[in-house]
Amino acid sequence: MTEPGARSHPRPKAAEKALRRREEVLRVATRHFSEMPYDDVSMSVIAKEANVSHGLAFHVFGSKQALFEAVLRGAVEDVNRLIVADPEVPLERRLRGMLDRFFRHVEESESTFRLALRAGLGPEEELRRIVSEGQETAVMLILQAFGITRPNRLARVAVRGWTGSLDRAALAWLEQGQRIRRAEVVALLEATLLETLRQCGYADRLSAS
Repeated sequence: MTEPGARSHPRPKAAEKALRRREEVLRVATRHFSEMPYDDVSMSVIAKEANVSHGLAFHVFGSKQALFEAVLRGAVEDVNRLIVADPEVPLERRLRGMLDRFFRHVEESESTFRLALRAGLGPEEELRRIVSEGQETAVMLILQAFGITRPNRLARVAVRGWTGSLDRAALAWLEQGQRIRRAEVVALLEATLLETLRQCGYADRLSAS
């Protein structure tokens, strides 16, 4: 019996179990949506592979479309986590580190990377919004890595354009069978962004680069 005035708390183990189940459904769904057309993906198959009931998968996510949107958000967030700069890393190494992590991720998770690119260019407004918001976050994270917390309009537009070039360069690198060394592509993209920031009026922030 609960004592008067006692506060009830959710059971940590139950909450952790629910979180693990959700993460497992997302893990399996990410692979399915990345490897096959949307219409061929089955919630029942995903639930079975994730060792959860079909009903639970629908209870947690609501629909296949909502599950796909959750997968897409996860893919975008995974990339943005790679962009977060470590303040302990010297400025001249931050961008190179970000780009190297990004290309390693693209290489290891090619199908998920392509999934996000398709969604960003597709006809569905909600999917485009998810990708677009992720790109805006990436722009701010990149600028913050250089100590630019209140960028001018030109910088925001220019860096947004640079992130699009980054995606296209990574895709071209994959399609060419990675015949160009990753380090060469990273160095070129690094130089391009640094020059872009100089042209936007932030040469003083790059003095250590």
